[in-house]
Amino acid sequence: MLKVQVRRAGDLFDLGGGVDVDGKEVPLATLLEAVRAGRRFVQVTPTRFARIEKSLRDRLEKTSDALLVQGKNKDVVSVGIAQAEIVDELVDDLGEIEADDEWRQVLDRMREPSSLAPDKPEELDAELRDYQLDGFRWMARLGSWGAGACLADEMGLGKTVQALAMLLRRKDEGPALVVAPTSVMENWSDETRRFAPSLEVRLYHGPKRASELEDLGPGVVLLTSYDVLARDGAVLSEPIFGTVVLDEAQAIKNARTQRAKAARQLQAKWRLALTGTPLENHLGELWSLFRVISPGLLGPWAHFREHFALPIERDGDREVREKL
Repeated sequence: MLKVQVRRAGDLFDLGGGVDVDGKEVPLATLLEAVRAGRRFVQVTPTRFARIEKSLRDRLEKTSDALLVQGKNKDVVSVGIAQAEIVDELVDDLGEIEADDEWRQVLDRMREPSSLAPDKPEELDAELRDYQLDGFRWMARLGSWGAGACLADEMGLGKTVQALAMLLRRKDEGPALVVAPTSVMENWSDETRRFAPSLEVRLYHGPKRASELEDLGPGVVLLTSYDVLARDGAVLSEPIFGTVVLDEAQAIKNARTQRAKAARQLQAKWRLALTGTPLENHLGELWSLFRVISPGLLGPWAHFREHFALPIERDGDREVREKL
């Protein structure tokens, strides 16, 4: 019988346990490594091997891409918050899960919003078109359990007004931070005052910007640029924002840049990316974006590169592309 222990580990959940073979536990990481290598047996002792039952092997193969093997000895199996249900699918009728209340709460929050369809906030001084209302509701469902979102509508379809609807919906969660190119900061300020006048807009820009961080609270929207974020990453990583919005989020497509590193340091209860081009040249850009808005979703770069980027870009593997 498969026994899995679950515990929170930062942006991920670590999975312990395994299968008991005559009093000797075969760790989950060992089972997963064997299945990925195409082996039907695992070593239990220096002189003894055990066969992996077909039902367990099939289940491990099905969930393999969502499970991360980490640690110095590759003995830790982890899963991202967005794939939490994968663990239930893995165990199901093959064993049991030992988990704390936080794990159960995450699963409950994931399952509850499937029927969530809020009306637009009353304070939003704009009518939402049908597709904009759909976008707002989709973001509201993700926001209800903390999964980051990427709204990838094309230019001119009203991503800003949908984001403002979410800022109004989440204003009691704490102050918000909007990061945008310098060229559109004025537009953000104007549209916030026009469509969401109950929000207090503060421009975190210029030589006296530090004063704008005083008395941050619910209903405050701090507006800054990517250049300032790169320079003031340490300062902006101190507050806990209820919401962070990254406009023209292709600006963080290179994970090695200072602006991408600074964006990863931000503390936020929920993150939203707005971009018409979430993927322009290669899958590393998509990974960099989601590393910020939904940490853990695509796993560490080494895992993502091995399981997705190389098979798709180098080998043209359509099956792996569909999995992604």
